[in-house]
Amino acid sequence: QVFLVLMGSLAGIIQRAALDYQSPLYGRATARLKLQPLSFGALAHMLPNYSSEQRVAVYTITGGVPAYIELFDDSLNILQNLQQRIVTPANVMLSDAVFLLHEQLDDPRNYVAVLEAIAAGFHRLTEIATMAGIDRSNITKYLAVLRELGYVERLVPATVRRPEKSRKGQYVITDPYLRFYYRFLAPHRSAIEQGRVKQATSLLYDHLLDFIGTHTFEELCREWVNIKAEMGELSFLPERTTGSFWSKQAQVDVLAINWRTKEILLGECKWGPKAVGREVIQTLIDKTEKVLPGQVTWQVHFAFFARSGFTPAAQALAQEHQAQLVTLAQLESDMQRWLKSQEAG
Repeated sequence: QVFLVLMGSLAGIIQRAALDYQSPLYGRATARLKLQPLSFGALAHMLPNYSSEQRVAVYTITGGVPAYIELFDDSLNILQNLQQRIVTPANVMLSDAVFLLHEQLDDPRNYVAVLEAIAAGFHRLTEIATMAGIDRSNITKYLAVLRELGYVERLVPATVRRPEKSRKGQYVITDPYLRFYYRFLAPHRSAIEQGRVKQATSLLYDHLLDFIGTHTFEELCREWVNIKAEMGELSFLPERTTGSFWSKQAQVDVLAINWRTKEILLGECKWGPKAVGREVIQTLIDKTEKVLPGQVTWQVHFAFFARSGFTPAAQALAQEHQAQLVTLAQLESDMQRWLKSQEAG
């Protein structure tokens, strides 16, 4: 009786060795388990001396990959870690992205061009094709492969009932490490490899907070909604993974919906250094009618997420509308609680 387990970080090698038609073990796999990056809730255990804000910065840079998280020393601040341990010629994060794509793709050049275009802020099909220098008739092929690998995702407003038929799709890099690499490391890779790291480190540190607010914090807030729903602590159960909403009239950071019960949650995320004021609460409430789909009556719930808390006026208005106010500390605590429940179960 032999029970064979194959493990490795290079999925392509395992695919070729055991799962492809030509491999000697083809058709004999009884289970496949794709390990995911660590949850944000796990970082408190790994970096106990950091604040929640610092751990979000680490999560933004590492994407939850344990080997990358271990590069950080929580006796040093974020800037010191960037200078001494992250933006250095010896850091594996500098070469892993290229190696990863070469290992899984025969000719990665066009795929890299697509990722670079998306990382630079171009999300629509035509924009990506233009910036990547690829004919529009061919760009869907490269995006399809990147989506299959889990590096890119096509998003549509969360109120679209049939996403596959929507023309409002935008492409984003879903792999946090690749998103960080192509935004901050790839443009300066040559200089970093030569030991000239000051410019890359300075630019990274100057723009990191905006990058967190645009990407990581919003993603963590949407993940929080999914977790609360799974734990039975949300007022309703969303039918799909929590997303966002955008149109010419309005934009909403967090949106969860149940079409059957006609319930919807709208959320706003603020990563600024100041406590969220009353005007932020009122603005989201005022745009509600521009977001609700169809000519039906919806039960609307509100949630607000803030790194730096809420002013008394904001708390009072939120209470009037029975809105949830979620601080970063609470978000992290709930994610830790969810992680412990998963480990116990």
